[in-house]
Amino acid sequence: MNGFIVVARLGDGLYRVTTDGWPALWVRRTLRRDAECAATGAELHKGERHYGPVGNMMYRFRRLSTDFVEGRRE
Repeated sequence: MNGFIVVARLGDGLYRVTTDGWPALWVRRTLRRDAECAATGAELHKGERHYGPVGNMMYRFRRLSTDFVEGRRE
């Protein structure tokens, strides 16, 4: 289990995601530096689109791949 549950799509590029038992809004944006998807471990590269949480919570530096959040599977 990865600890991230995509609860609902609220709009284009806006999702409600629960992690560690807490729901939060996650928005699609562009990476400023290389990172790793917190849910899958996939590499995320600078300039790629990804999802990040809105707000100043403990997991504010975590990133999620668009494939994980939007439900696409390779």
